[in-house]
Amino acid sequence: MNGIFFNSPTSLEEAIAPIATQCSLLDWSICLQSGPFRDLHFTDPDDERNALHLFYDFADPFPAWFRAGILPKYAPNLIHDEWSYYLGFDSTEISPEDLSKALCNDIGPCKRTLDLLAQYHFISLMFVDDGWWEAYTTDKEMLDTLTTAWDGRVVNSSRWDGPHEHYYPFPAEVT
Repeated sequence: MNGIFFNSPTSLEEAIAPIATQCSLLDWSICLQSGPFRDLHFTDPDDERNALHLFYDFADPFPAWFRAGILPKYAPNLIHDEWSYYLGFDSTEISPEDLSKALCNDIGPCKRTLDLLAQYHFISLMFVDDGWWEAYTTDKEMLDTLTTAWDGRVVNSSRWDGPHEHYYPFPAEVT
């Protein structure tokens, strides 16, 4: 499956801005090593600003599973880690519990994730702190929008099928 590689946005908020409306309709699984939130009030049951109503509570907290509404609204409040994974999905197609089981609770870029992505209406976003984003989706409109908005380059998901020597998909001189 082809996806989009881009290295211009610096935040999740910037990366999803072109597809913000679609993102707000999707449920999300988010894997951040140090997160998900920057501030404790988002997970404090005694704080009226908490986002606990958006969490699914069926699984371990890593990755976190959220109902529609987490993105783009809370994008600026999520920790932006070295390797950050965001999987948007339509919970009317597959339940978060079933998706978690099918993925073995791993939403990183691997063959299993990308095979499920091809089967359902998902979007998979990945940020690497070396300065790039990758997006994979079967939704042509979302892919085209991201390609145009960020002057993205096509990258093939098969690069995540096995061992990798160089994660960066293009020569260093290409920006």
